[in-house]
Amino acid sequence: MEISCRDFCVPEQNCSLHQRFCGRKIIMFLYCLTGELDMTVVEDGRTSEHCLFAHSCNMNYTLNCQYRLEYRGGKPAQILQILFPYKSFLNILGKNEISARLQSLIKNRKIFNQIKPITPAMHLSINQIMGHSSHGISPNFFFMAKIMELINCMLNGKTEKNRSPVTRLDREQTGKVSAMLENNLEDPPSLNELAKHVGVSPAKLKQIFPRVYGMPPYAYLRKLRMEKAMYFLDNKKMSVTEAAYEVGYSSLSHFSCAFAKYFGMKPSEARHLKKSG
Repeated sequence: MEISCRDFCVPEQNCSLHQRFCGRKIIMFLYCLTGELDMTVVEDGRTSEHCLFAHSCNMNYTLNCQYRLEYRGGKPAQILQILFPYKSFLNILGKNEISARLQSLIKNRKIFNQIKPITPAMHLSINQIMGHSSHGISPNFFFMAKIMELINCMLNGKTEKNRSPVTRLDREQTGKVSAMLENNLEDPPSLNELAKHVGVSPAKLKQIFPRVYGMPPYAYLRKLRMEKAMYFLDNKKMSVTEAAYEVGYSSLSHFSCAFAKYFGMKPSEARHLKKSG
């Protein structure tokens, strides 16, 4: 079994992916965490182009296919890439509902080359993969379990019918809202203030933000706070009280509950990740 699971920032404007897997039937998942990417897929002489924006994901099944990524705006994009040989993965799955559904989707190719938002459930699994918070569990078992969670989320994700497509203006406006929230974790602006800042109504903002980021604005604020808190705890070795205060929580119990729900561990455990790893 071979699994390639990497977190990296695209270092160059053009980047080829999964050369180790050339000539093999593979399934590839791309999760764009920051930045914006143009993805070009060349398969059997046919070329298709897609845009991966922050907090979106894409699933592909292919043989002898080439991918090129080009990031926009001169700013590298951070992506989580997961690759595995198709047959090996089916052997791991065995005969069950997920395996049968995956094979069915591969036959009609309906799920592939679709750009979907990263949901809160996906974010939880991604954070745990990138944090390597296996807590004594065998790394291979841990990563397979988390990958299965991500696949299950993608296969079971419901697509809204008749939903308007995400436009470049939507991404620009919500990007400004994202930056405003990130810069004001301790004292975030109200929904009305956010909407006024980008020139839309609060109702419109509530409509377009989940399309781009996969969650409402204040769920996204909570995500930003949790990830910043993890950085303070794991890298800066702040106390739990200090980290909670830095990201805008006045109640330590509320912060601890939110952190445990998001990362699947207590804030105090996050301070010792590198020591235990």
